[in-house]
Amino acid sequence: TYLQVAPCALWVVSELQAFVGGLSDSFTSDTLRLHFEKWGKVEDATVMTDAEGRSRRFGFVRFYDPEPADLVLADRNGNVVNGVAVTIEKAVPKEQIAADYVP
Repeated sequence: TYLQVAPCALWVVSELQAFVGGLSDSFTSDTLRLHFEKWGKVEDATVMTDAEGRSRRFGFVRFYDPEPADLVLADRNGNVVNGVAVTIEKAVPKEQIAADYVP
Protein backbone atom coordinates (compact mmCIF):
# COMPACT_ATOMS: atom_id res chain seq x y z
CA THR A 1 0.00 0.00 0.00
CA TYR A 2 1.31 3.45 -0.87
CA LEU A 3 0.60 6.87 0.56
CA GLN A 4 1.00 9.97 -1.60
CA VAL A 5 2.65 12.53 0.65
CA ALA A 6 4.16 15.02 -1.76
CA PRO A 7 4.49 15.50 -5.50
CA CYS A 8 6.73 12.74 -6.88
CA ALA A 9 7.17 11.09 -3.47
CA LEU A 10 5.59 7.78 -2.54
CA TRP A 11 6.12 6.17 0.85
CA VAL A 12 5.40 2.59 1.71
CA VAL A 13 3.40 2.67 4.94
CA SER A 14 4.69 0.03 7.31
CA GLU A 15 5.17 -0.78 10.98
CA LEU A 16 8.48 1.09 10.75
CA GLN A 17 6.84 4.47 10.20
CA ALA A 18 5.30 7.07 12.51
CA PHE A 19 3.16 10.11 11.72
CA VAL A 20 4.18 13.24 13.64
CA GLY A 21 1.65 16.09 13.81
CA GLY A 22 1.46 19.49 15.45
CA LEU A 23 4.83 20.67 14.18
CA SER A 24 5.67 24.34 14.22
CA ASP A 25 6.73 26.13 11.04
CA SER A 26 10.35 26.11 12.21
CA PHE A 27 10.61 22.29 12.17
CA THR A 28 12.79 20.76 9.49
CA SER A 29 13.38 17.19 8.44
CA ASP A 30 16.70 17.39 10.31
CA THR A 31 14.86 18.47 13.48
CA LEU A 32 12.72 15.33 13.28
CA ARG A 33 15.66 13.07 12.51
CA LEU A 34 17.74 14.39 15.41
CA HIS A 35 14.87 14.01 17.88
CA PHE A 36 13.83 10.50 16.88
CA GLU A 37 17.35 9.08 16.58
CA LYS A 38 17.41 8.72 20.37
CA TRP A 39 15.10 5.69 19.89
CA GLY A 40 17.05 4.11 17.03
CA LYS A 41 18.48 4.53 13.55
CA VAL A 42 16.19 6.69 11.38
CA GLU A 43 15.97 5.72 7.72
CA ASP A 44 14.07 8.84 6.70
CA ALA A 45 12.47 11.86 8.36
CA THR A 46 10.41 14.28 6.32
CA VAL A 47 8.41 17.39 7.17
CA MET A 48 5.69 17.67 4.54
CA THR A 49 5.43 20.92 2.59
CA ASP A 50 2.92 22.53 0.25
CA ALA A 51 3.60 23.62 -3.36
CA GLU A 52 5.23 26.84 -2.13
CA GLY A 53 7.55 24.97 0.24
CA ARG A 54 5.71 25.96 3.44
CA SER A 55 5.39 23.40 6.19
CA ARG A 56 2.10 21.50 6.33
CA ARG A 57 2.89 21.08 10.07
CA PHE A 58 3.18 17.30 9.98
CA GLY A 59 5.74 14.76 8.92
CA PHE A 60 6.80 11.14 8.90
CA VAL A 61 9.66 9.29 10.51
CA ARG A 62 10.70 5.87 9.24
CA PHE A 63 13.09 3.62 11.15
CA TYR A 64 15.34 0.86 9.83
CA ASP A 65 14.06 -1.59 12.45
CA PRO A 66 10.64 -2.19 14.03
CA GLU A 67 11.84 -1.98 17.65
CA PRO A 68 12.49 1.82 17.71
CA ALA A 69 9.18 2.45 15.94
CA ASP A 70 7.40 0.38 18.60
CA LEU A 71 9.19 2.30 21.36
CA VAL A 72 8.21 5.68 19.87
CA LEU A 73 4.59 4.63 19.53
CA ALA A 74 4.54 3.27 23.09
CA ASP A 75 6.05 6.54 24.40
CA ARG A 76 4.04 8.90 22.18
CA ASN A 77 2.20 10.75 24.95
CA GLY A 78 3.98 13.82 26.18
CA ASN A 79 6.45 13.83 23.30
CA VAL A 80 8.04 17.23 23.07
CA VAL A 81 10.33 18.22 20.20
CA ASN A 82 12.25 21.50 20.62
CA GLY A 83 9.76 22.62 23.27
CA VAL A 84 6.68 21.83 21.17
CA ALA A 85 4.25 19.06 22.16
CA VAL A 86 3.64 16.90 19.10
CA THR A 87 1.20 14.12 18.22
CA ILE A 88 2.68 10.76 17.30
CA GLU A 89 0.60 8.03 15.68
CA LYS A 90 1.20 4.95 13.61
CA ALA A 91 1.26 5.98 9.95
CA VAL A 92 -1.64 4.55 7.95
CA PRO A 93 -2.47 4.72 4.23
CA LYS A 94 -4.38 7.81 3.15
CA GLU A 95 -7.12 5.61 1.69
CA GLN A 96 -7.65 3.93 5.05
CA ILE A 97 -8.00 7.28 6.82
CA ALA A 98 -10.65 8.39 4.32
CA ALA A 99 -12.48 5.06 4.56
CA ASP A 100 -12.49 5.16 8.39
CA TYR A 101 -13.59 8.79 8.65
CA VAL A 102 -17.08 9.30 10.06
CA PRO A 103 -18.20 12.96 10.33
